[in-house]
Amino acid sequence: MYAFSKRLEYDNGKIQKLYQICLFYSLIFVKVWLNALKAADDPINDLMLWDMYKKYDPGIARAALLIFSRHLWYLTGEVKFSLFSKKVSDSEKKNISAFLMKYKANEKSIPTGVPV
Repeated sequence: MYAFSKRLEYDNGKIQKLYQICLFYSLIFVKVWLNALKAADDPINDLMLWDMYKKYDPGIARAALLIFSRHLWYLTGEVKFSLFSKKVSDSEKKNISAFLMKYKANEKSIPTGVPV
């Protein structure tokens, strides 16, 4: 759409928004998408996407990250897979496992989150 924006007679505001989306996808999202091959890396990839987006465009990121934060509830159930990720440092794995070991198997104390 951006490539044909002049032909489609978009106004400058819409062209600028298309340009920003193209940059976001080409610089950030494609990298995350291509690295989403292992379930063990999904939690860390999502958190890295969060961090990259904050650095990329703080103005736009504020609203986008608010929406994105509504979907972080699933990380609670997936965090155990990060123990098998090569992207997570040993010290982080130790902290994660120590946190998880505080809870008994049948205990419902770890909040699982609910989609908003």
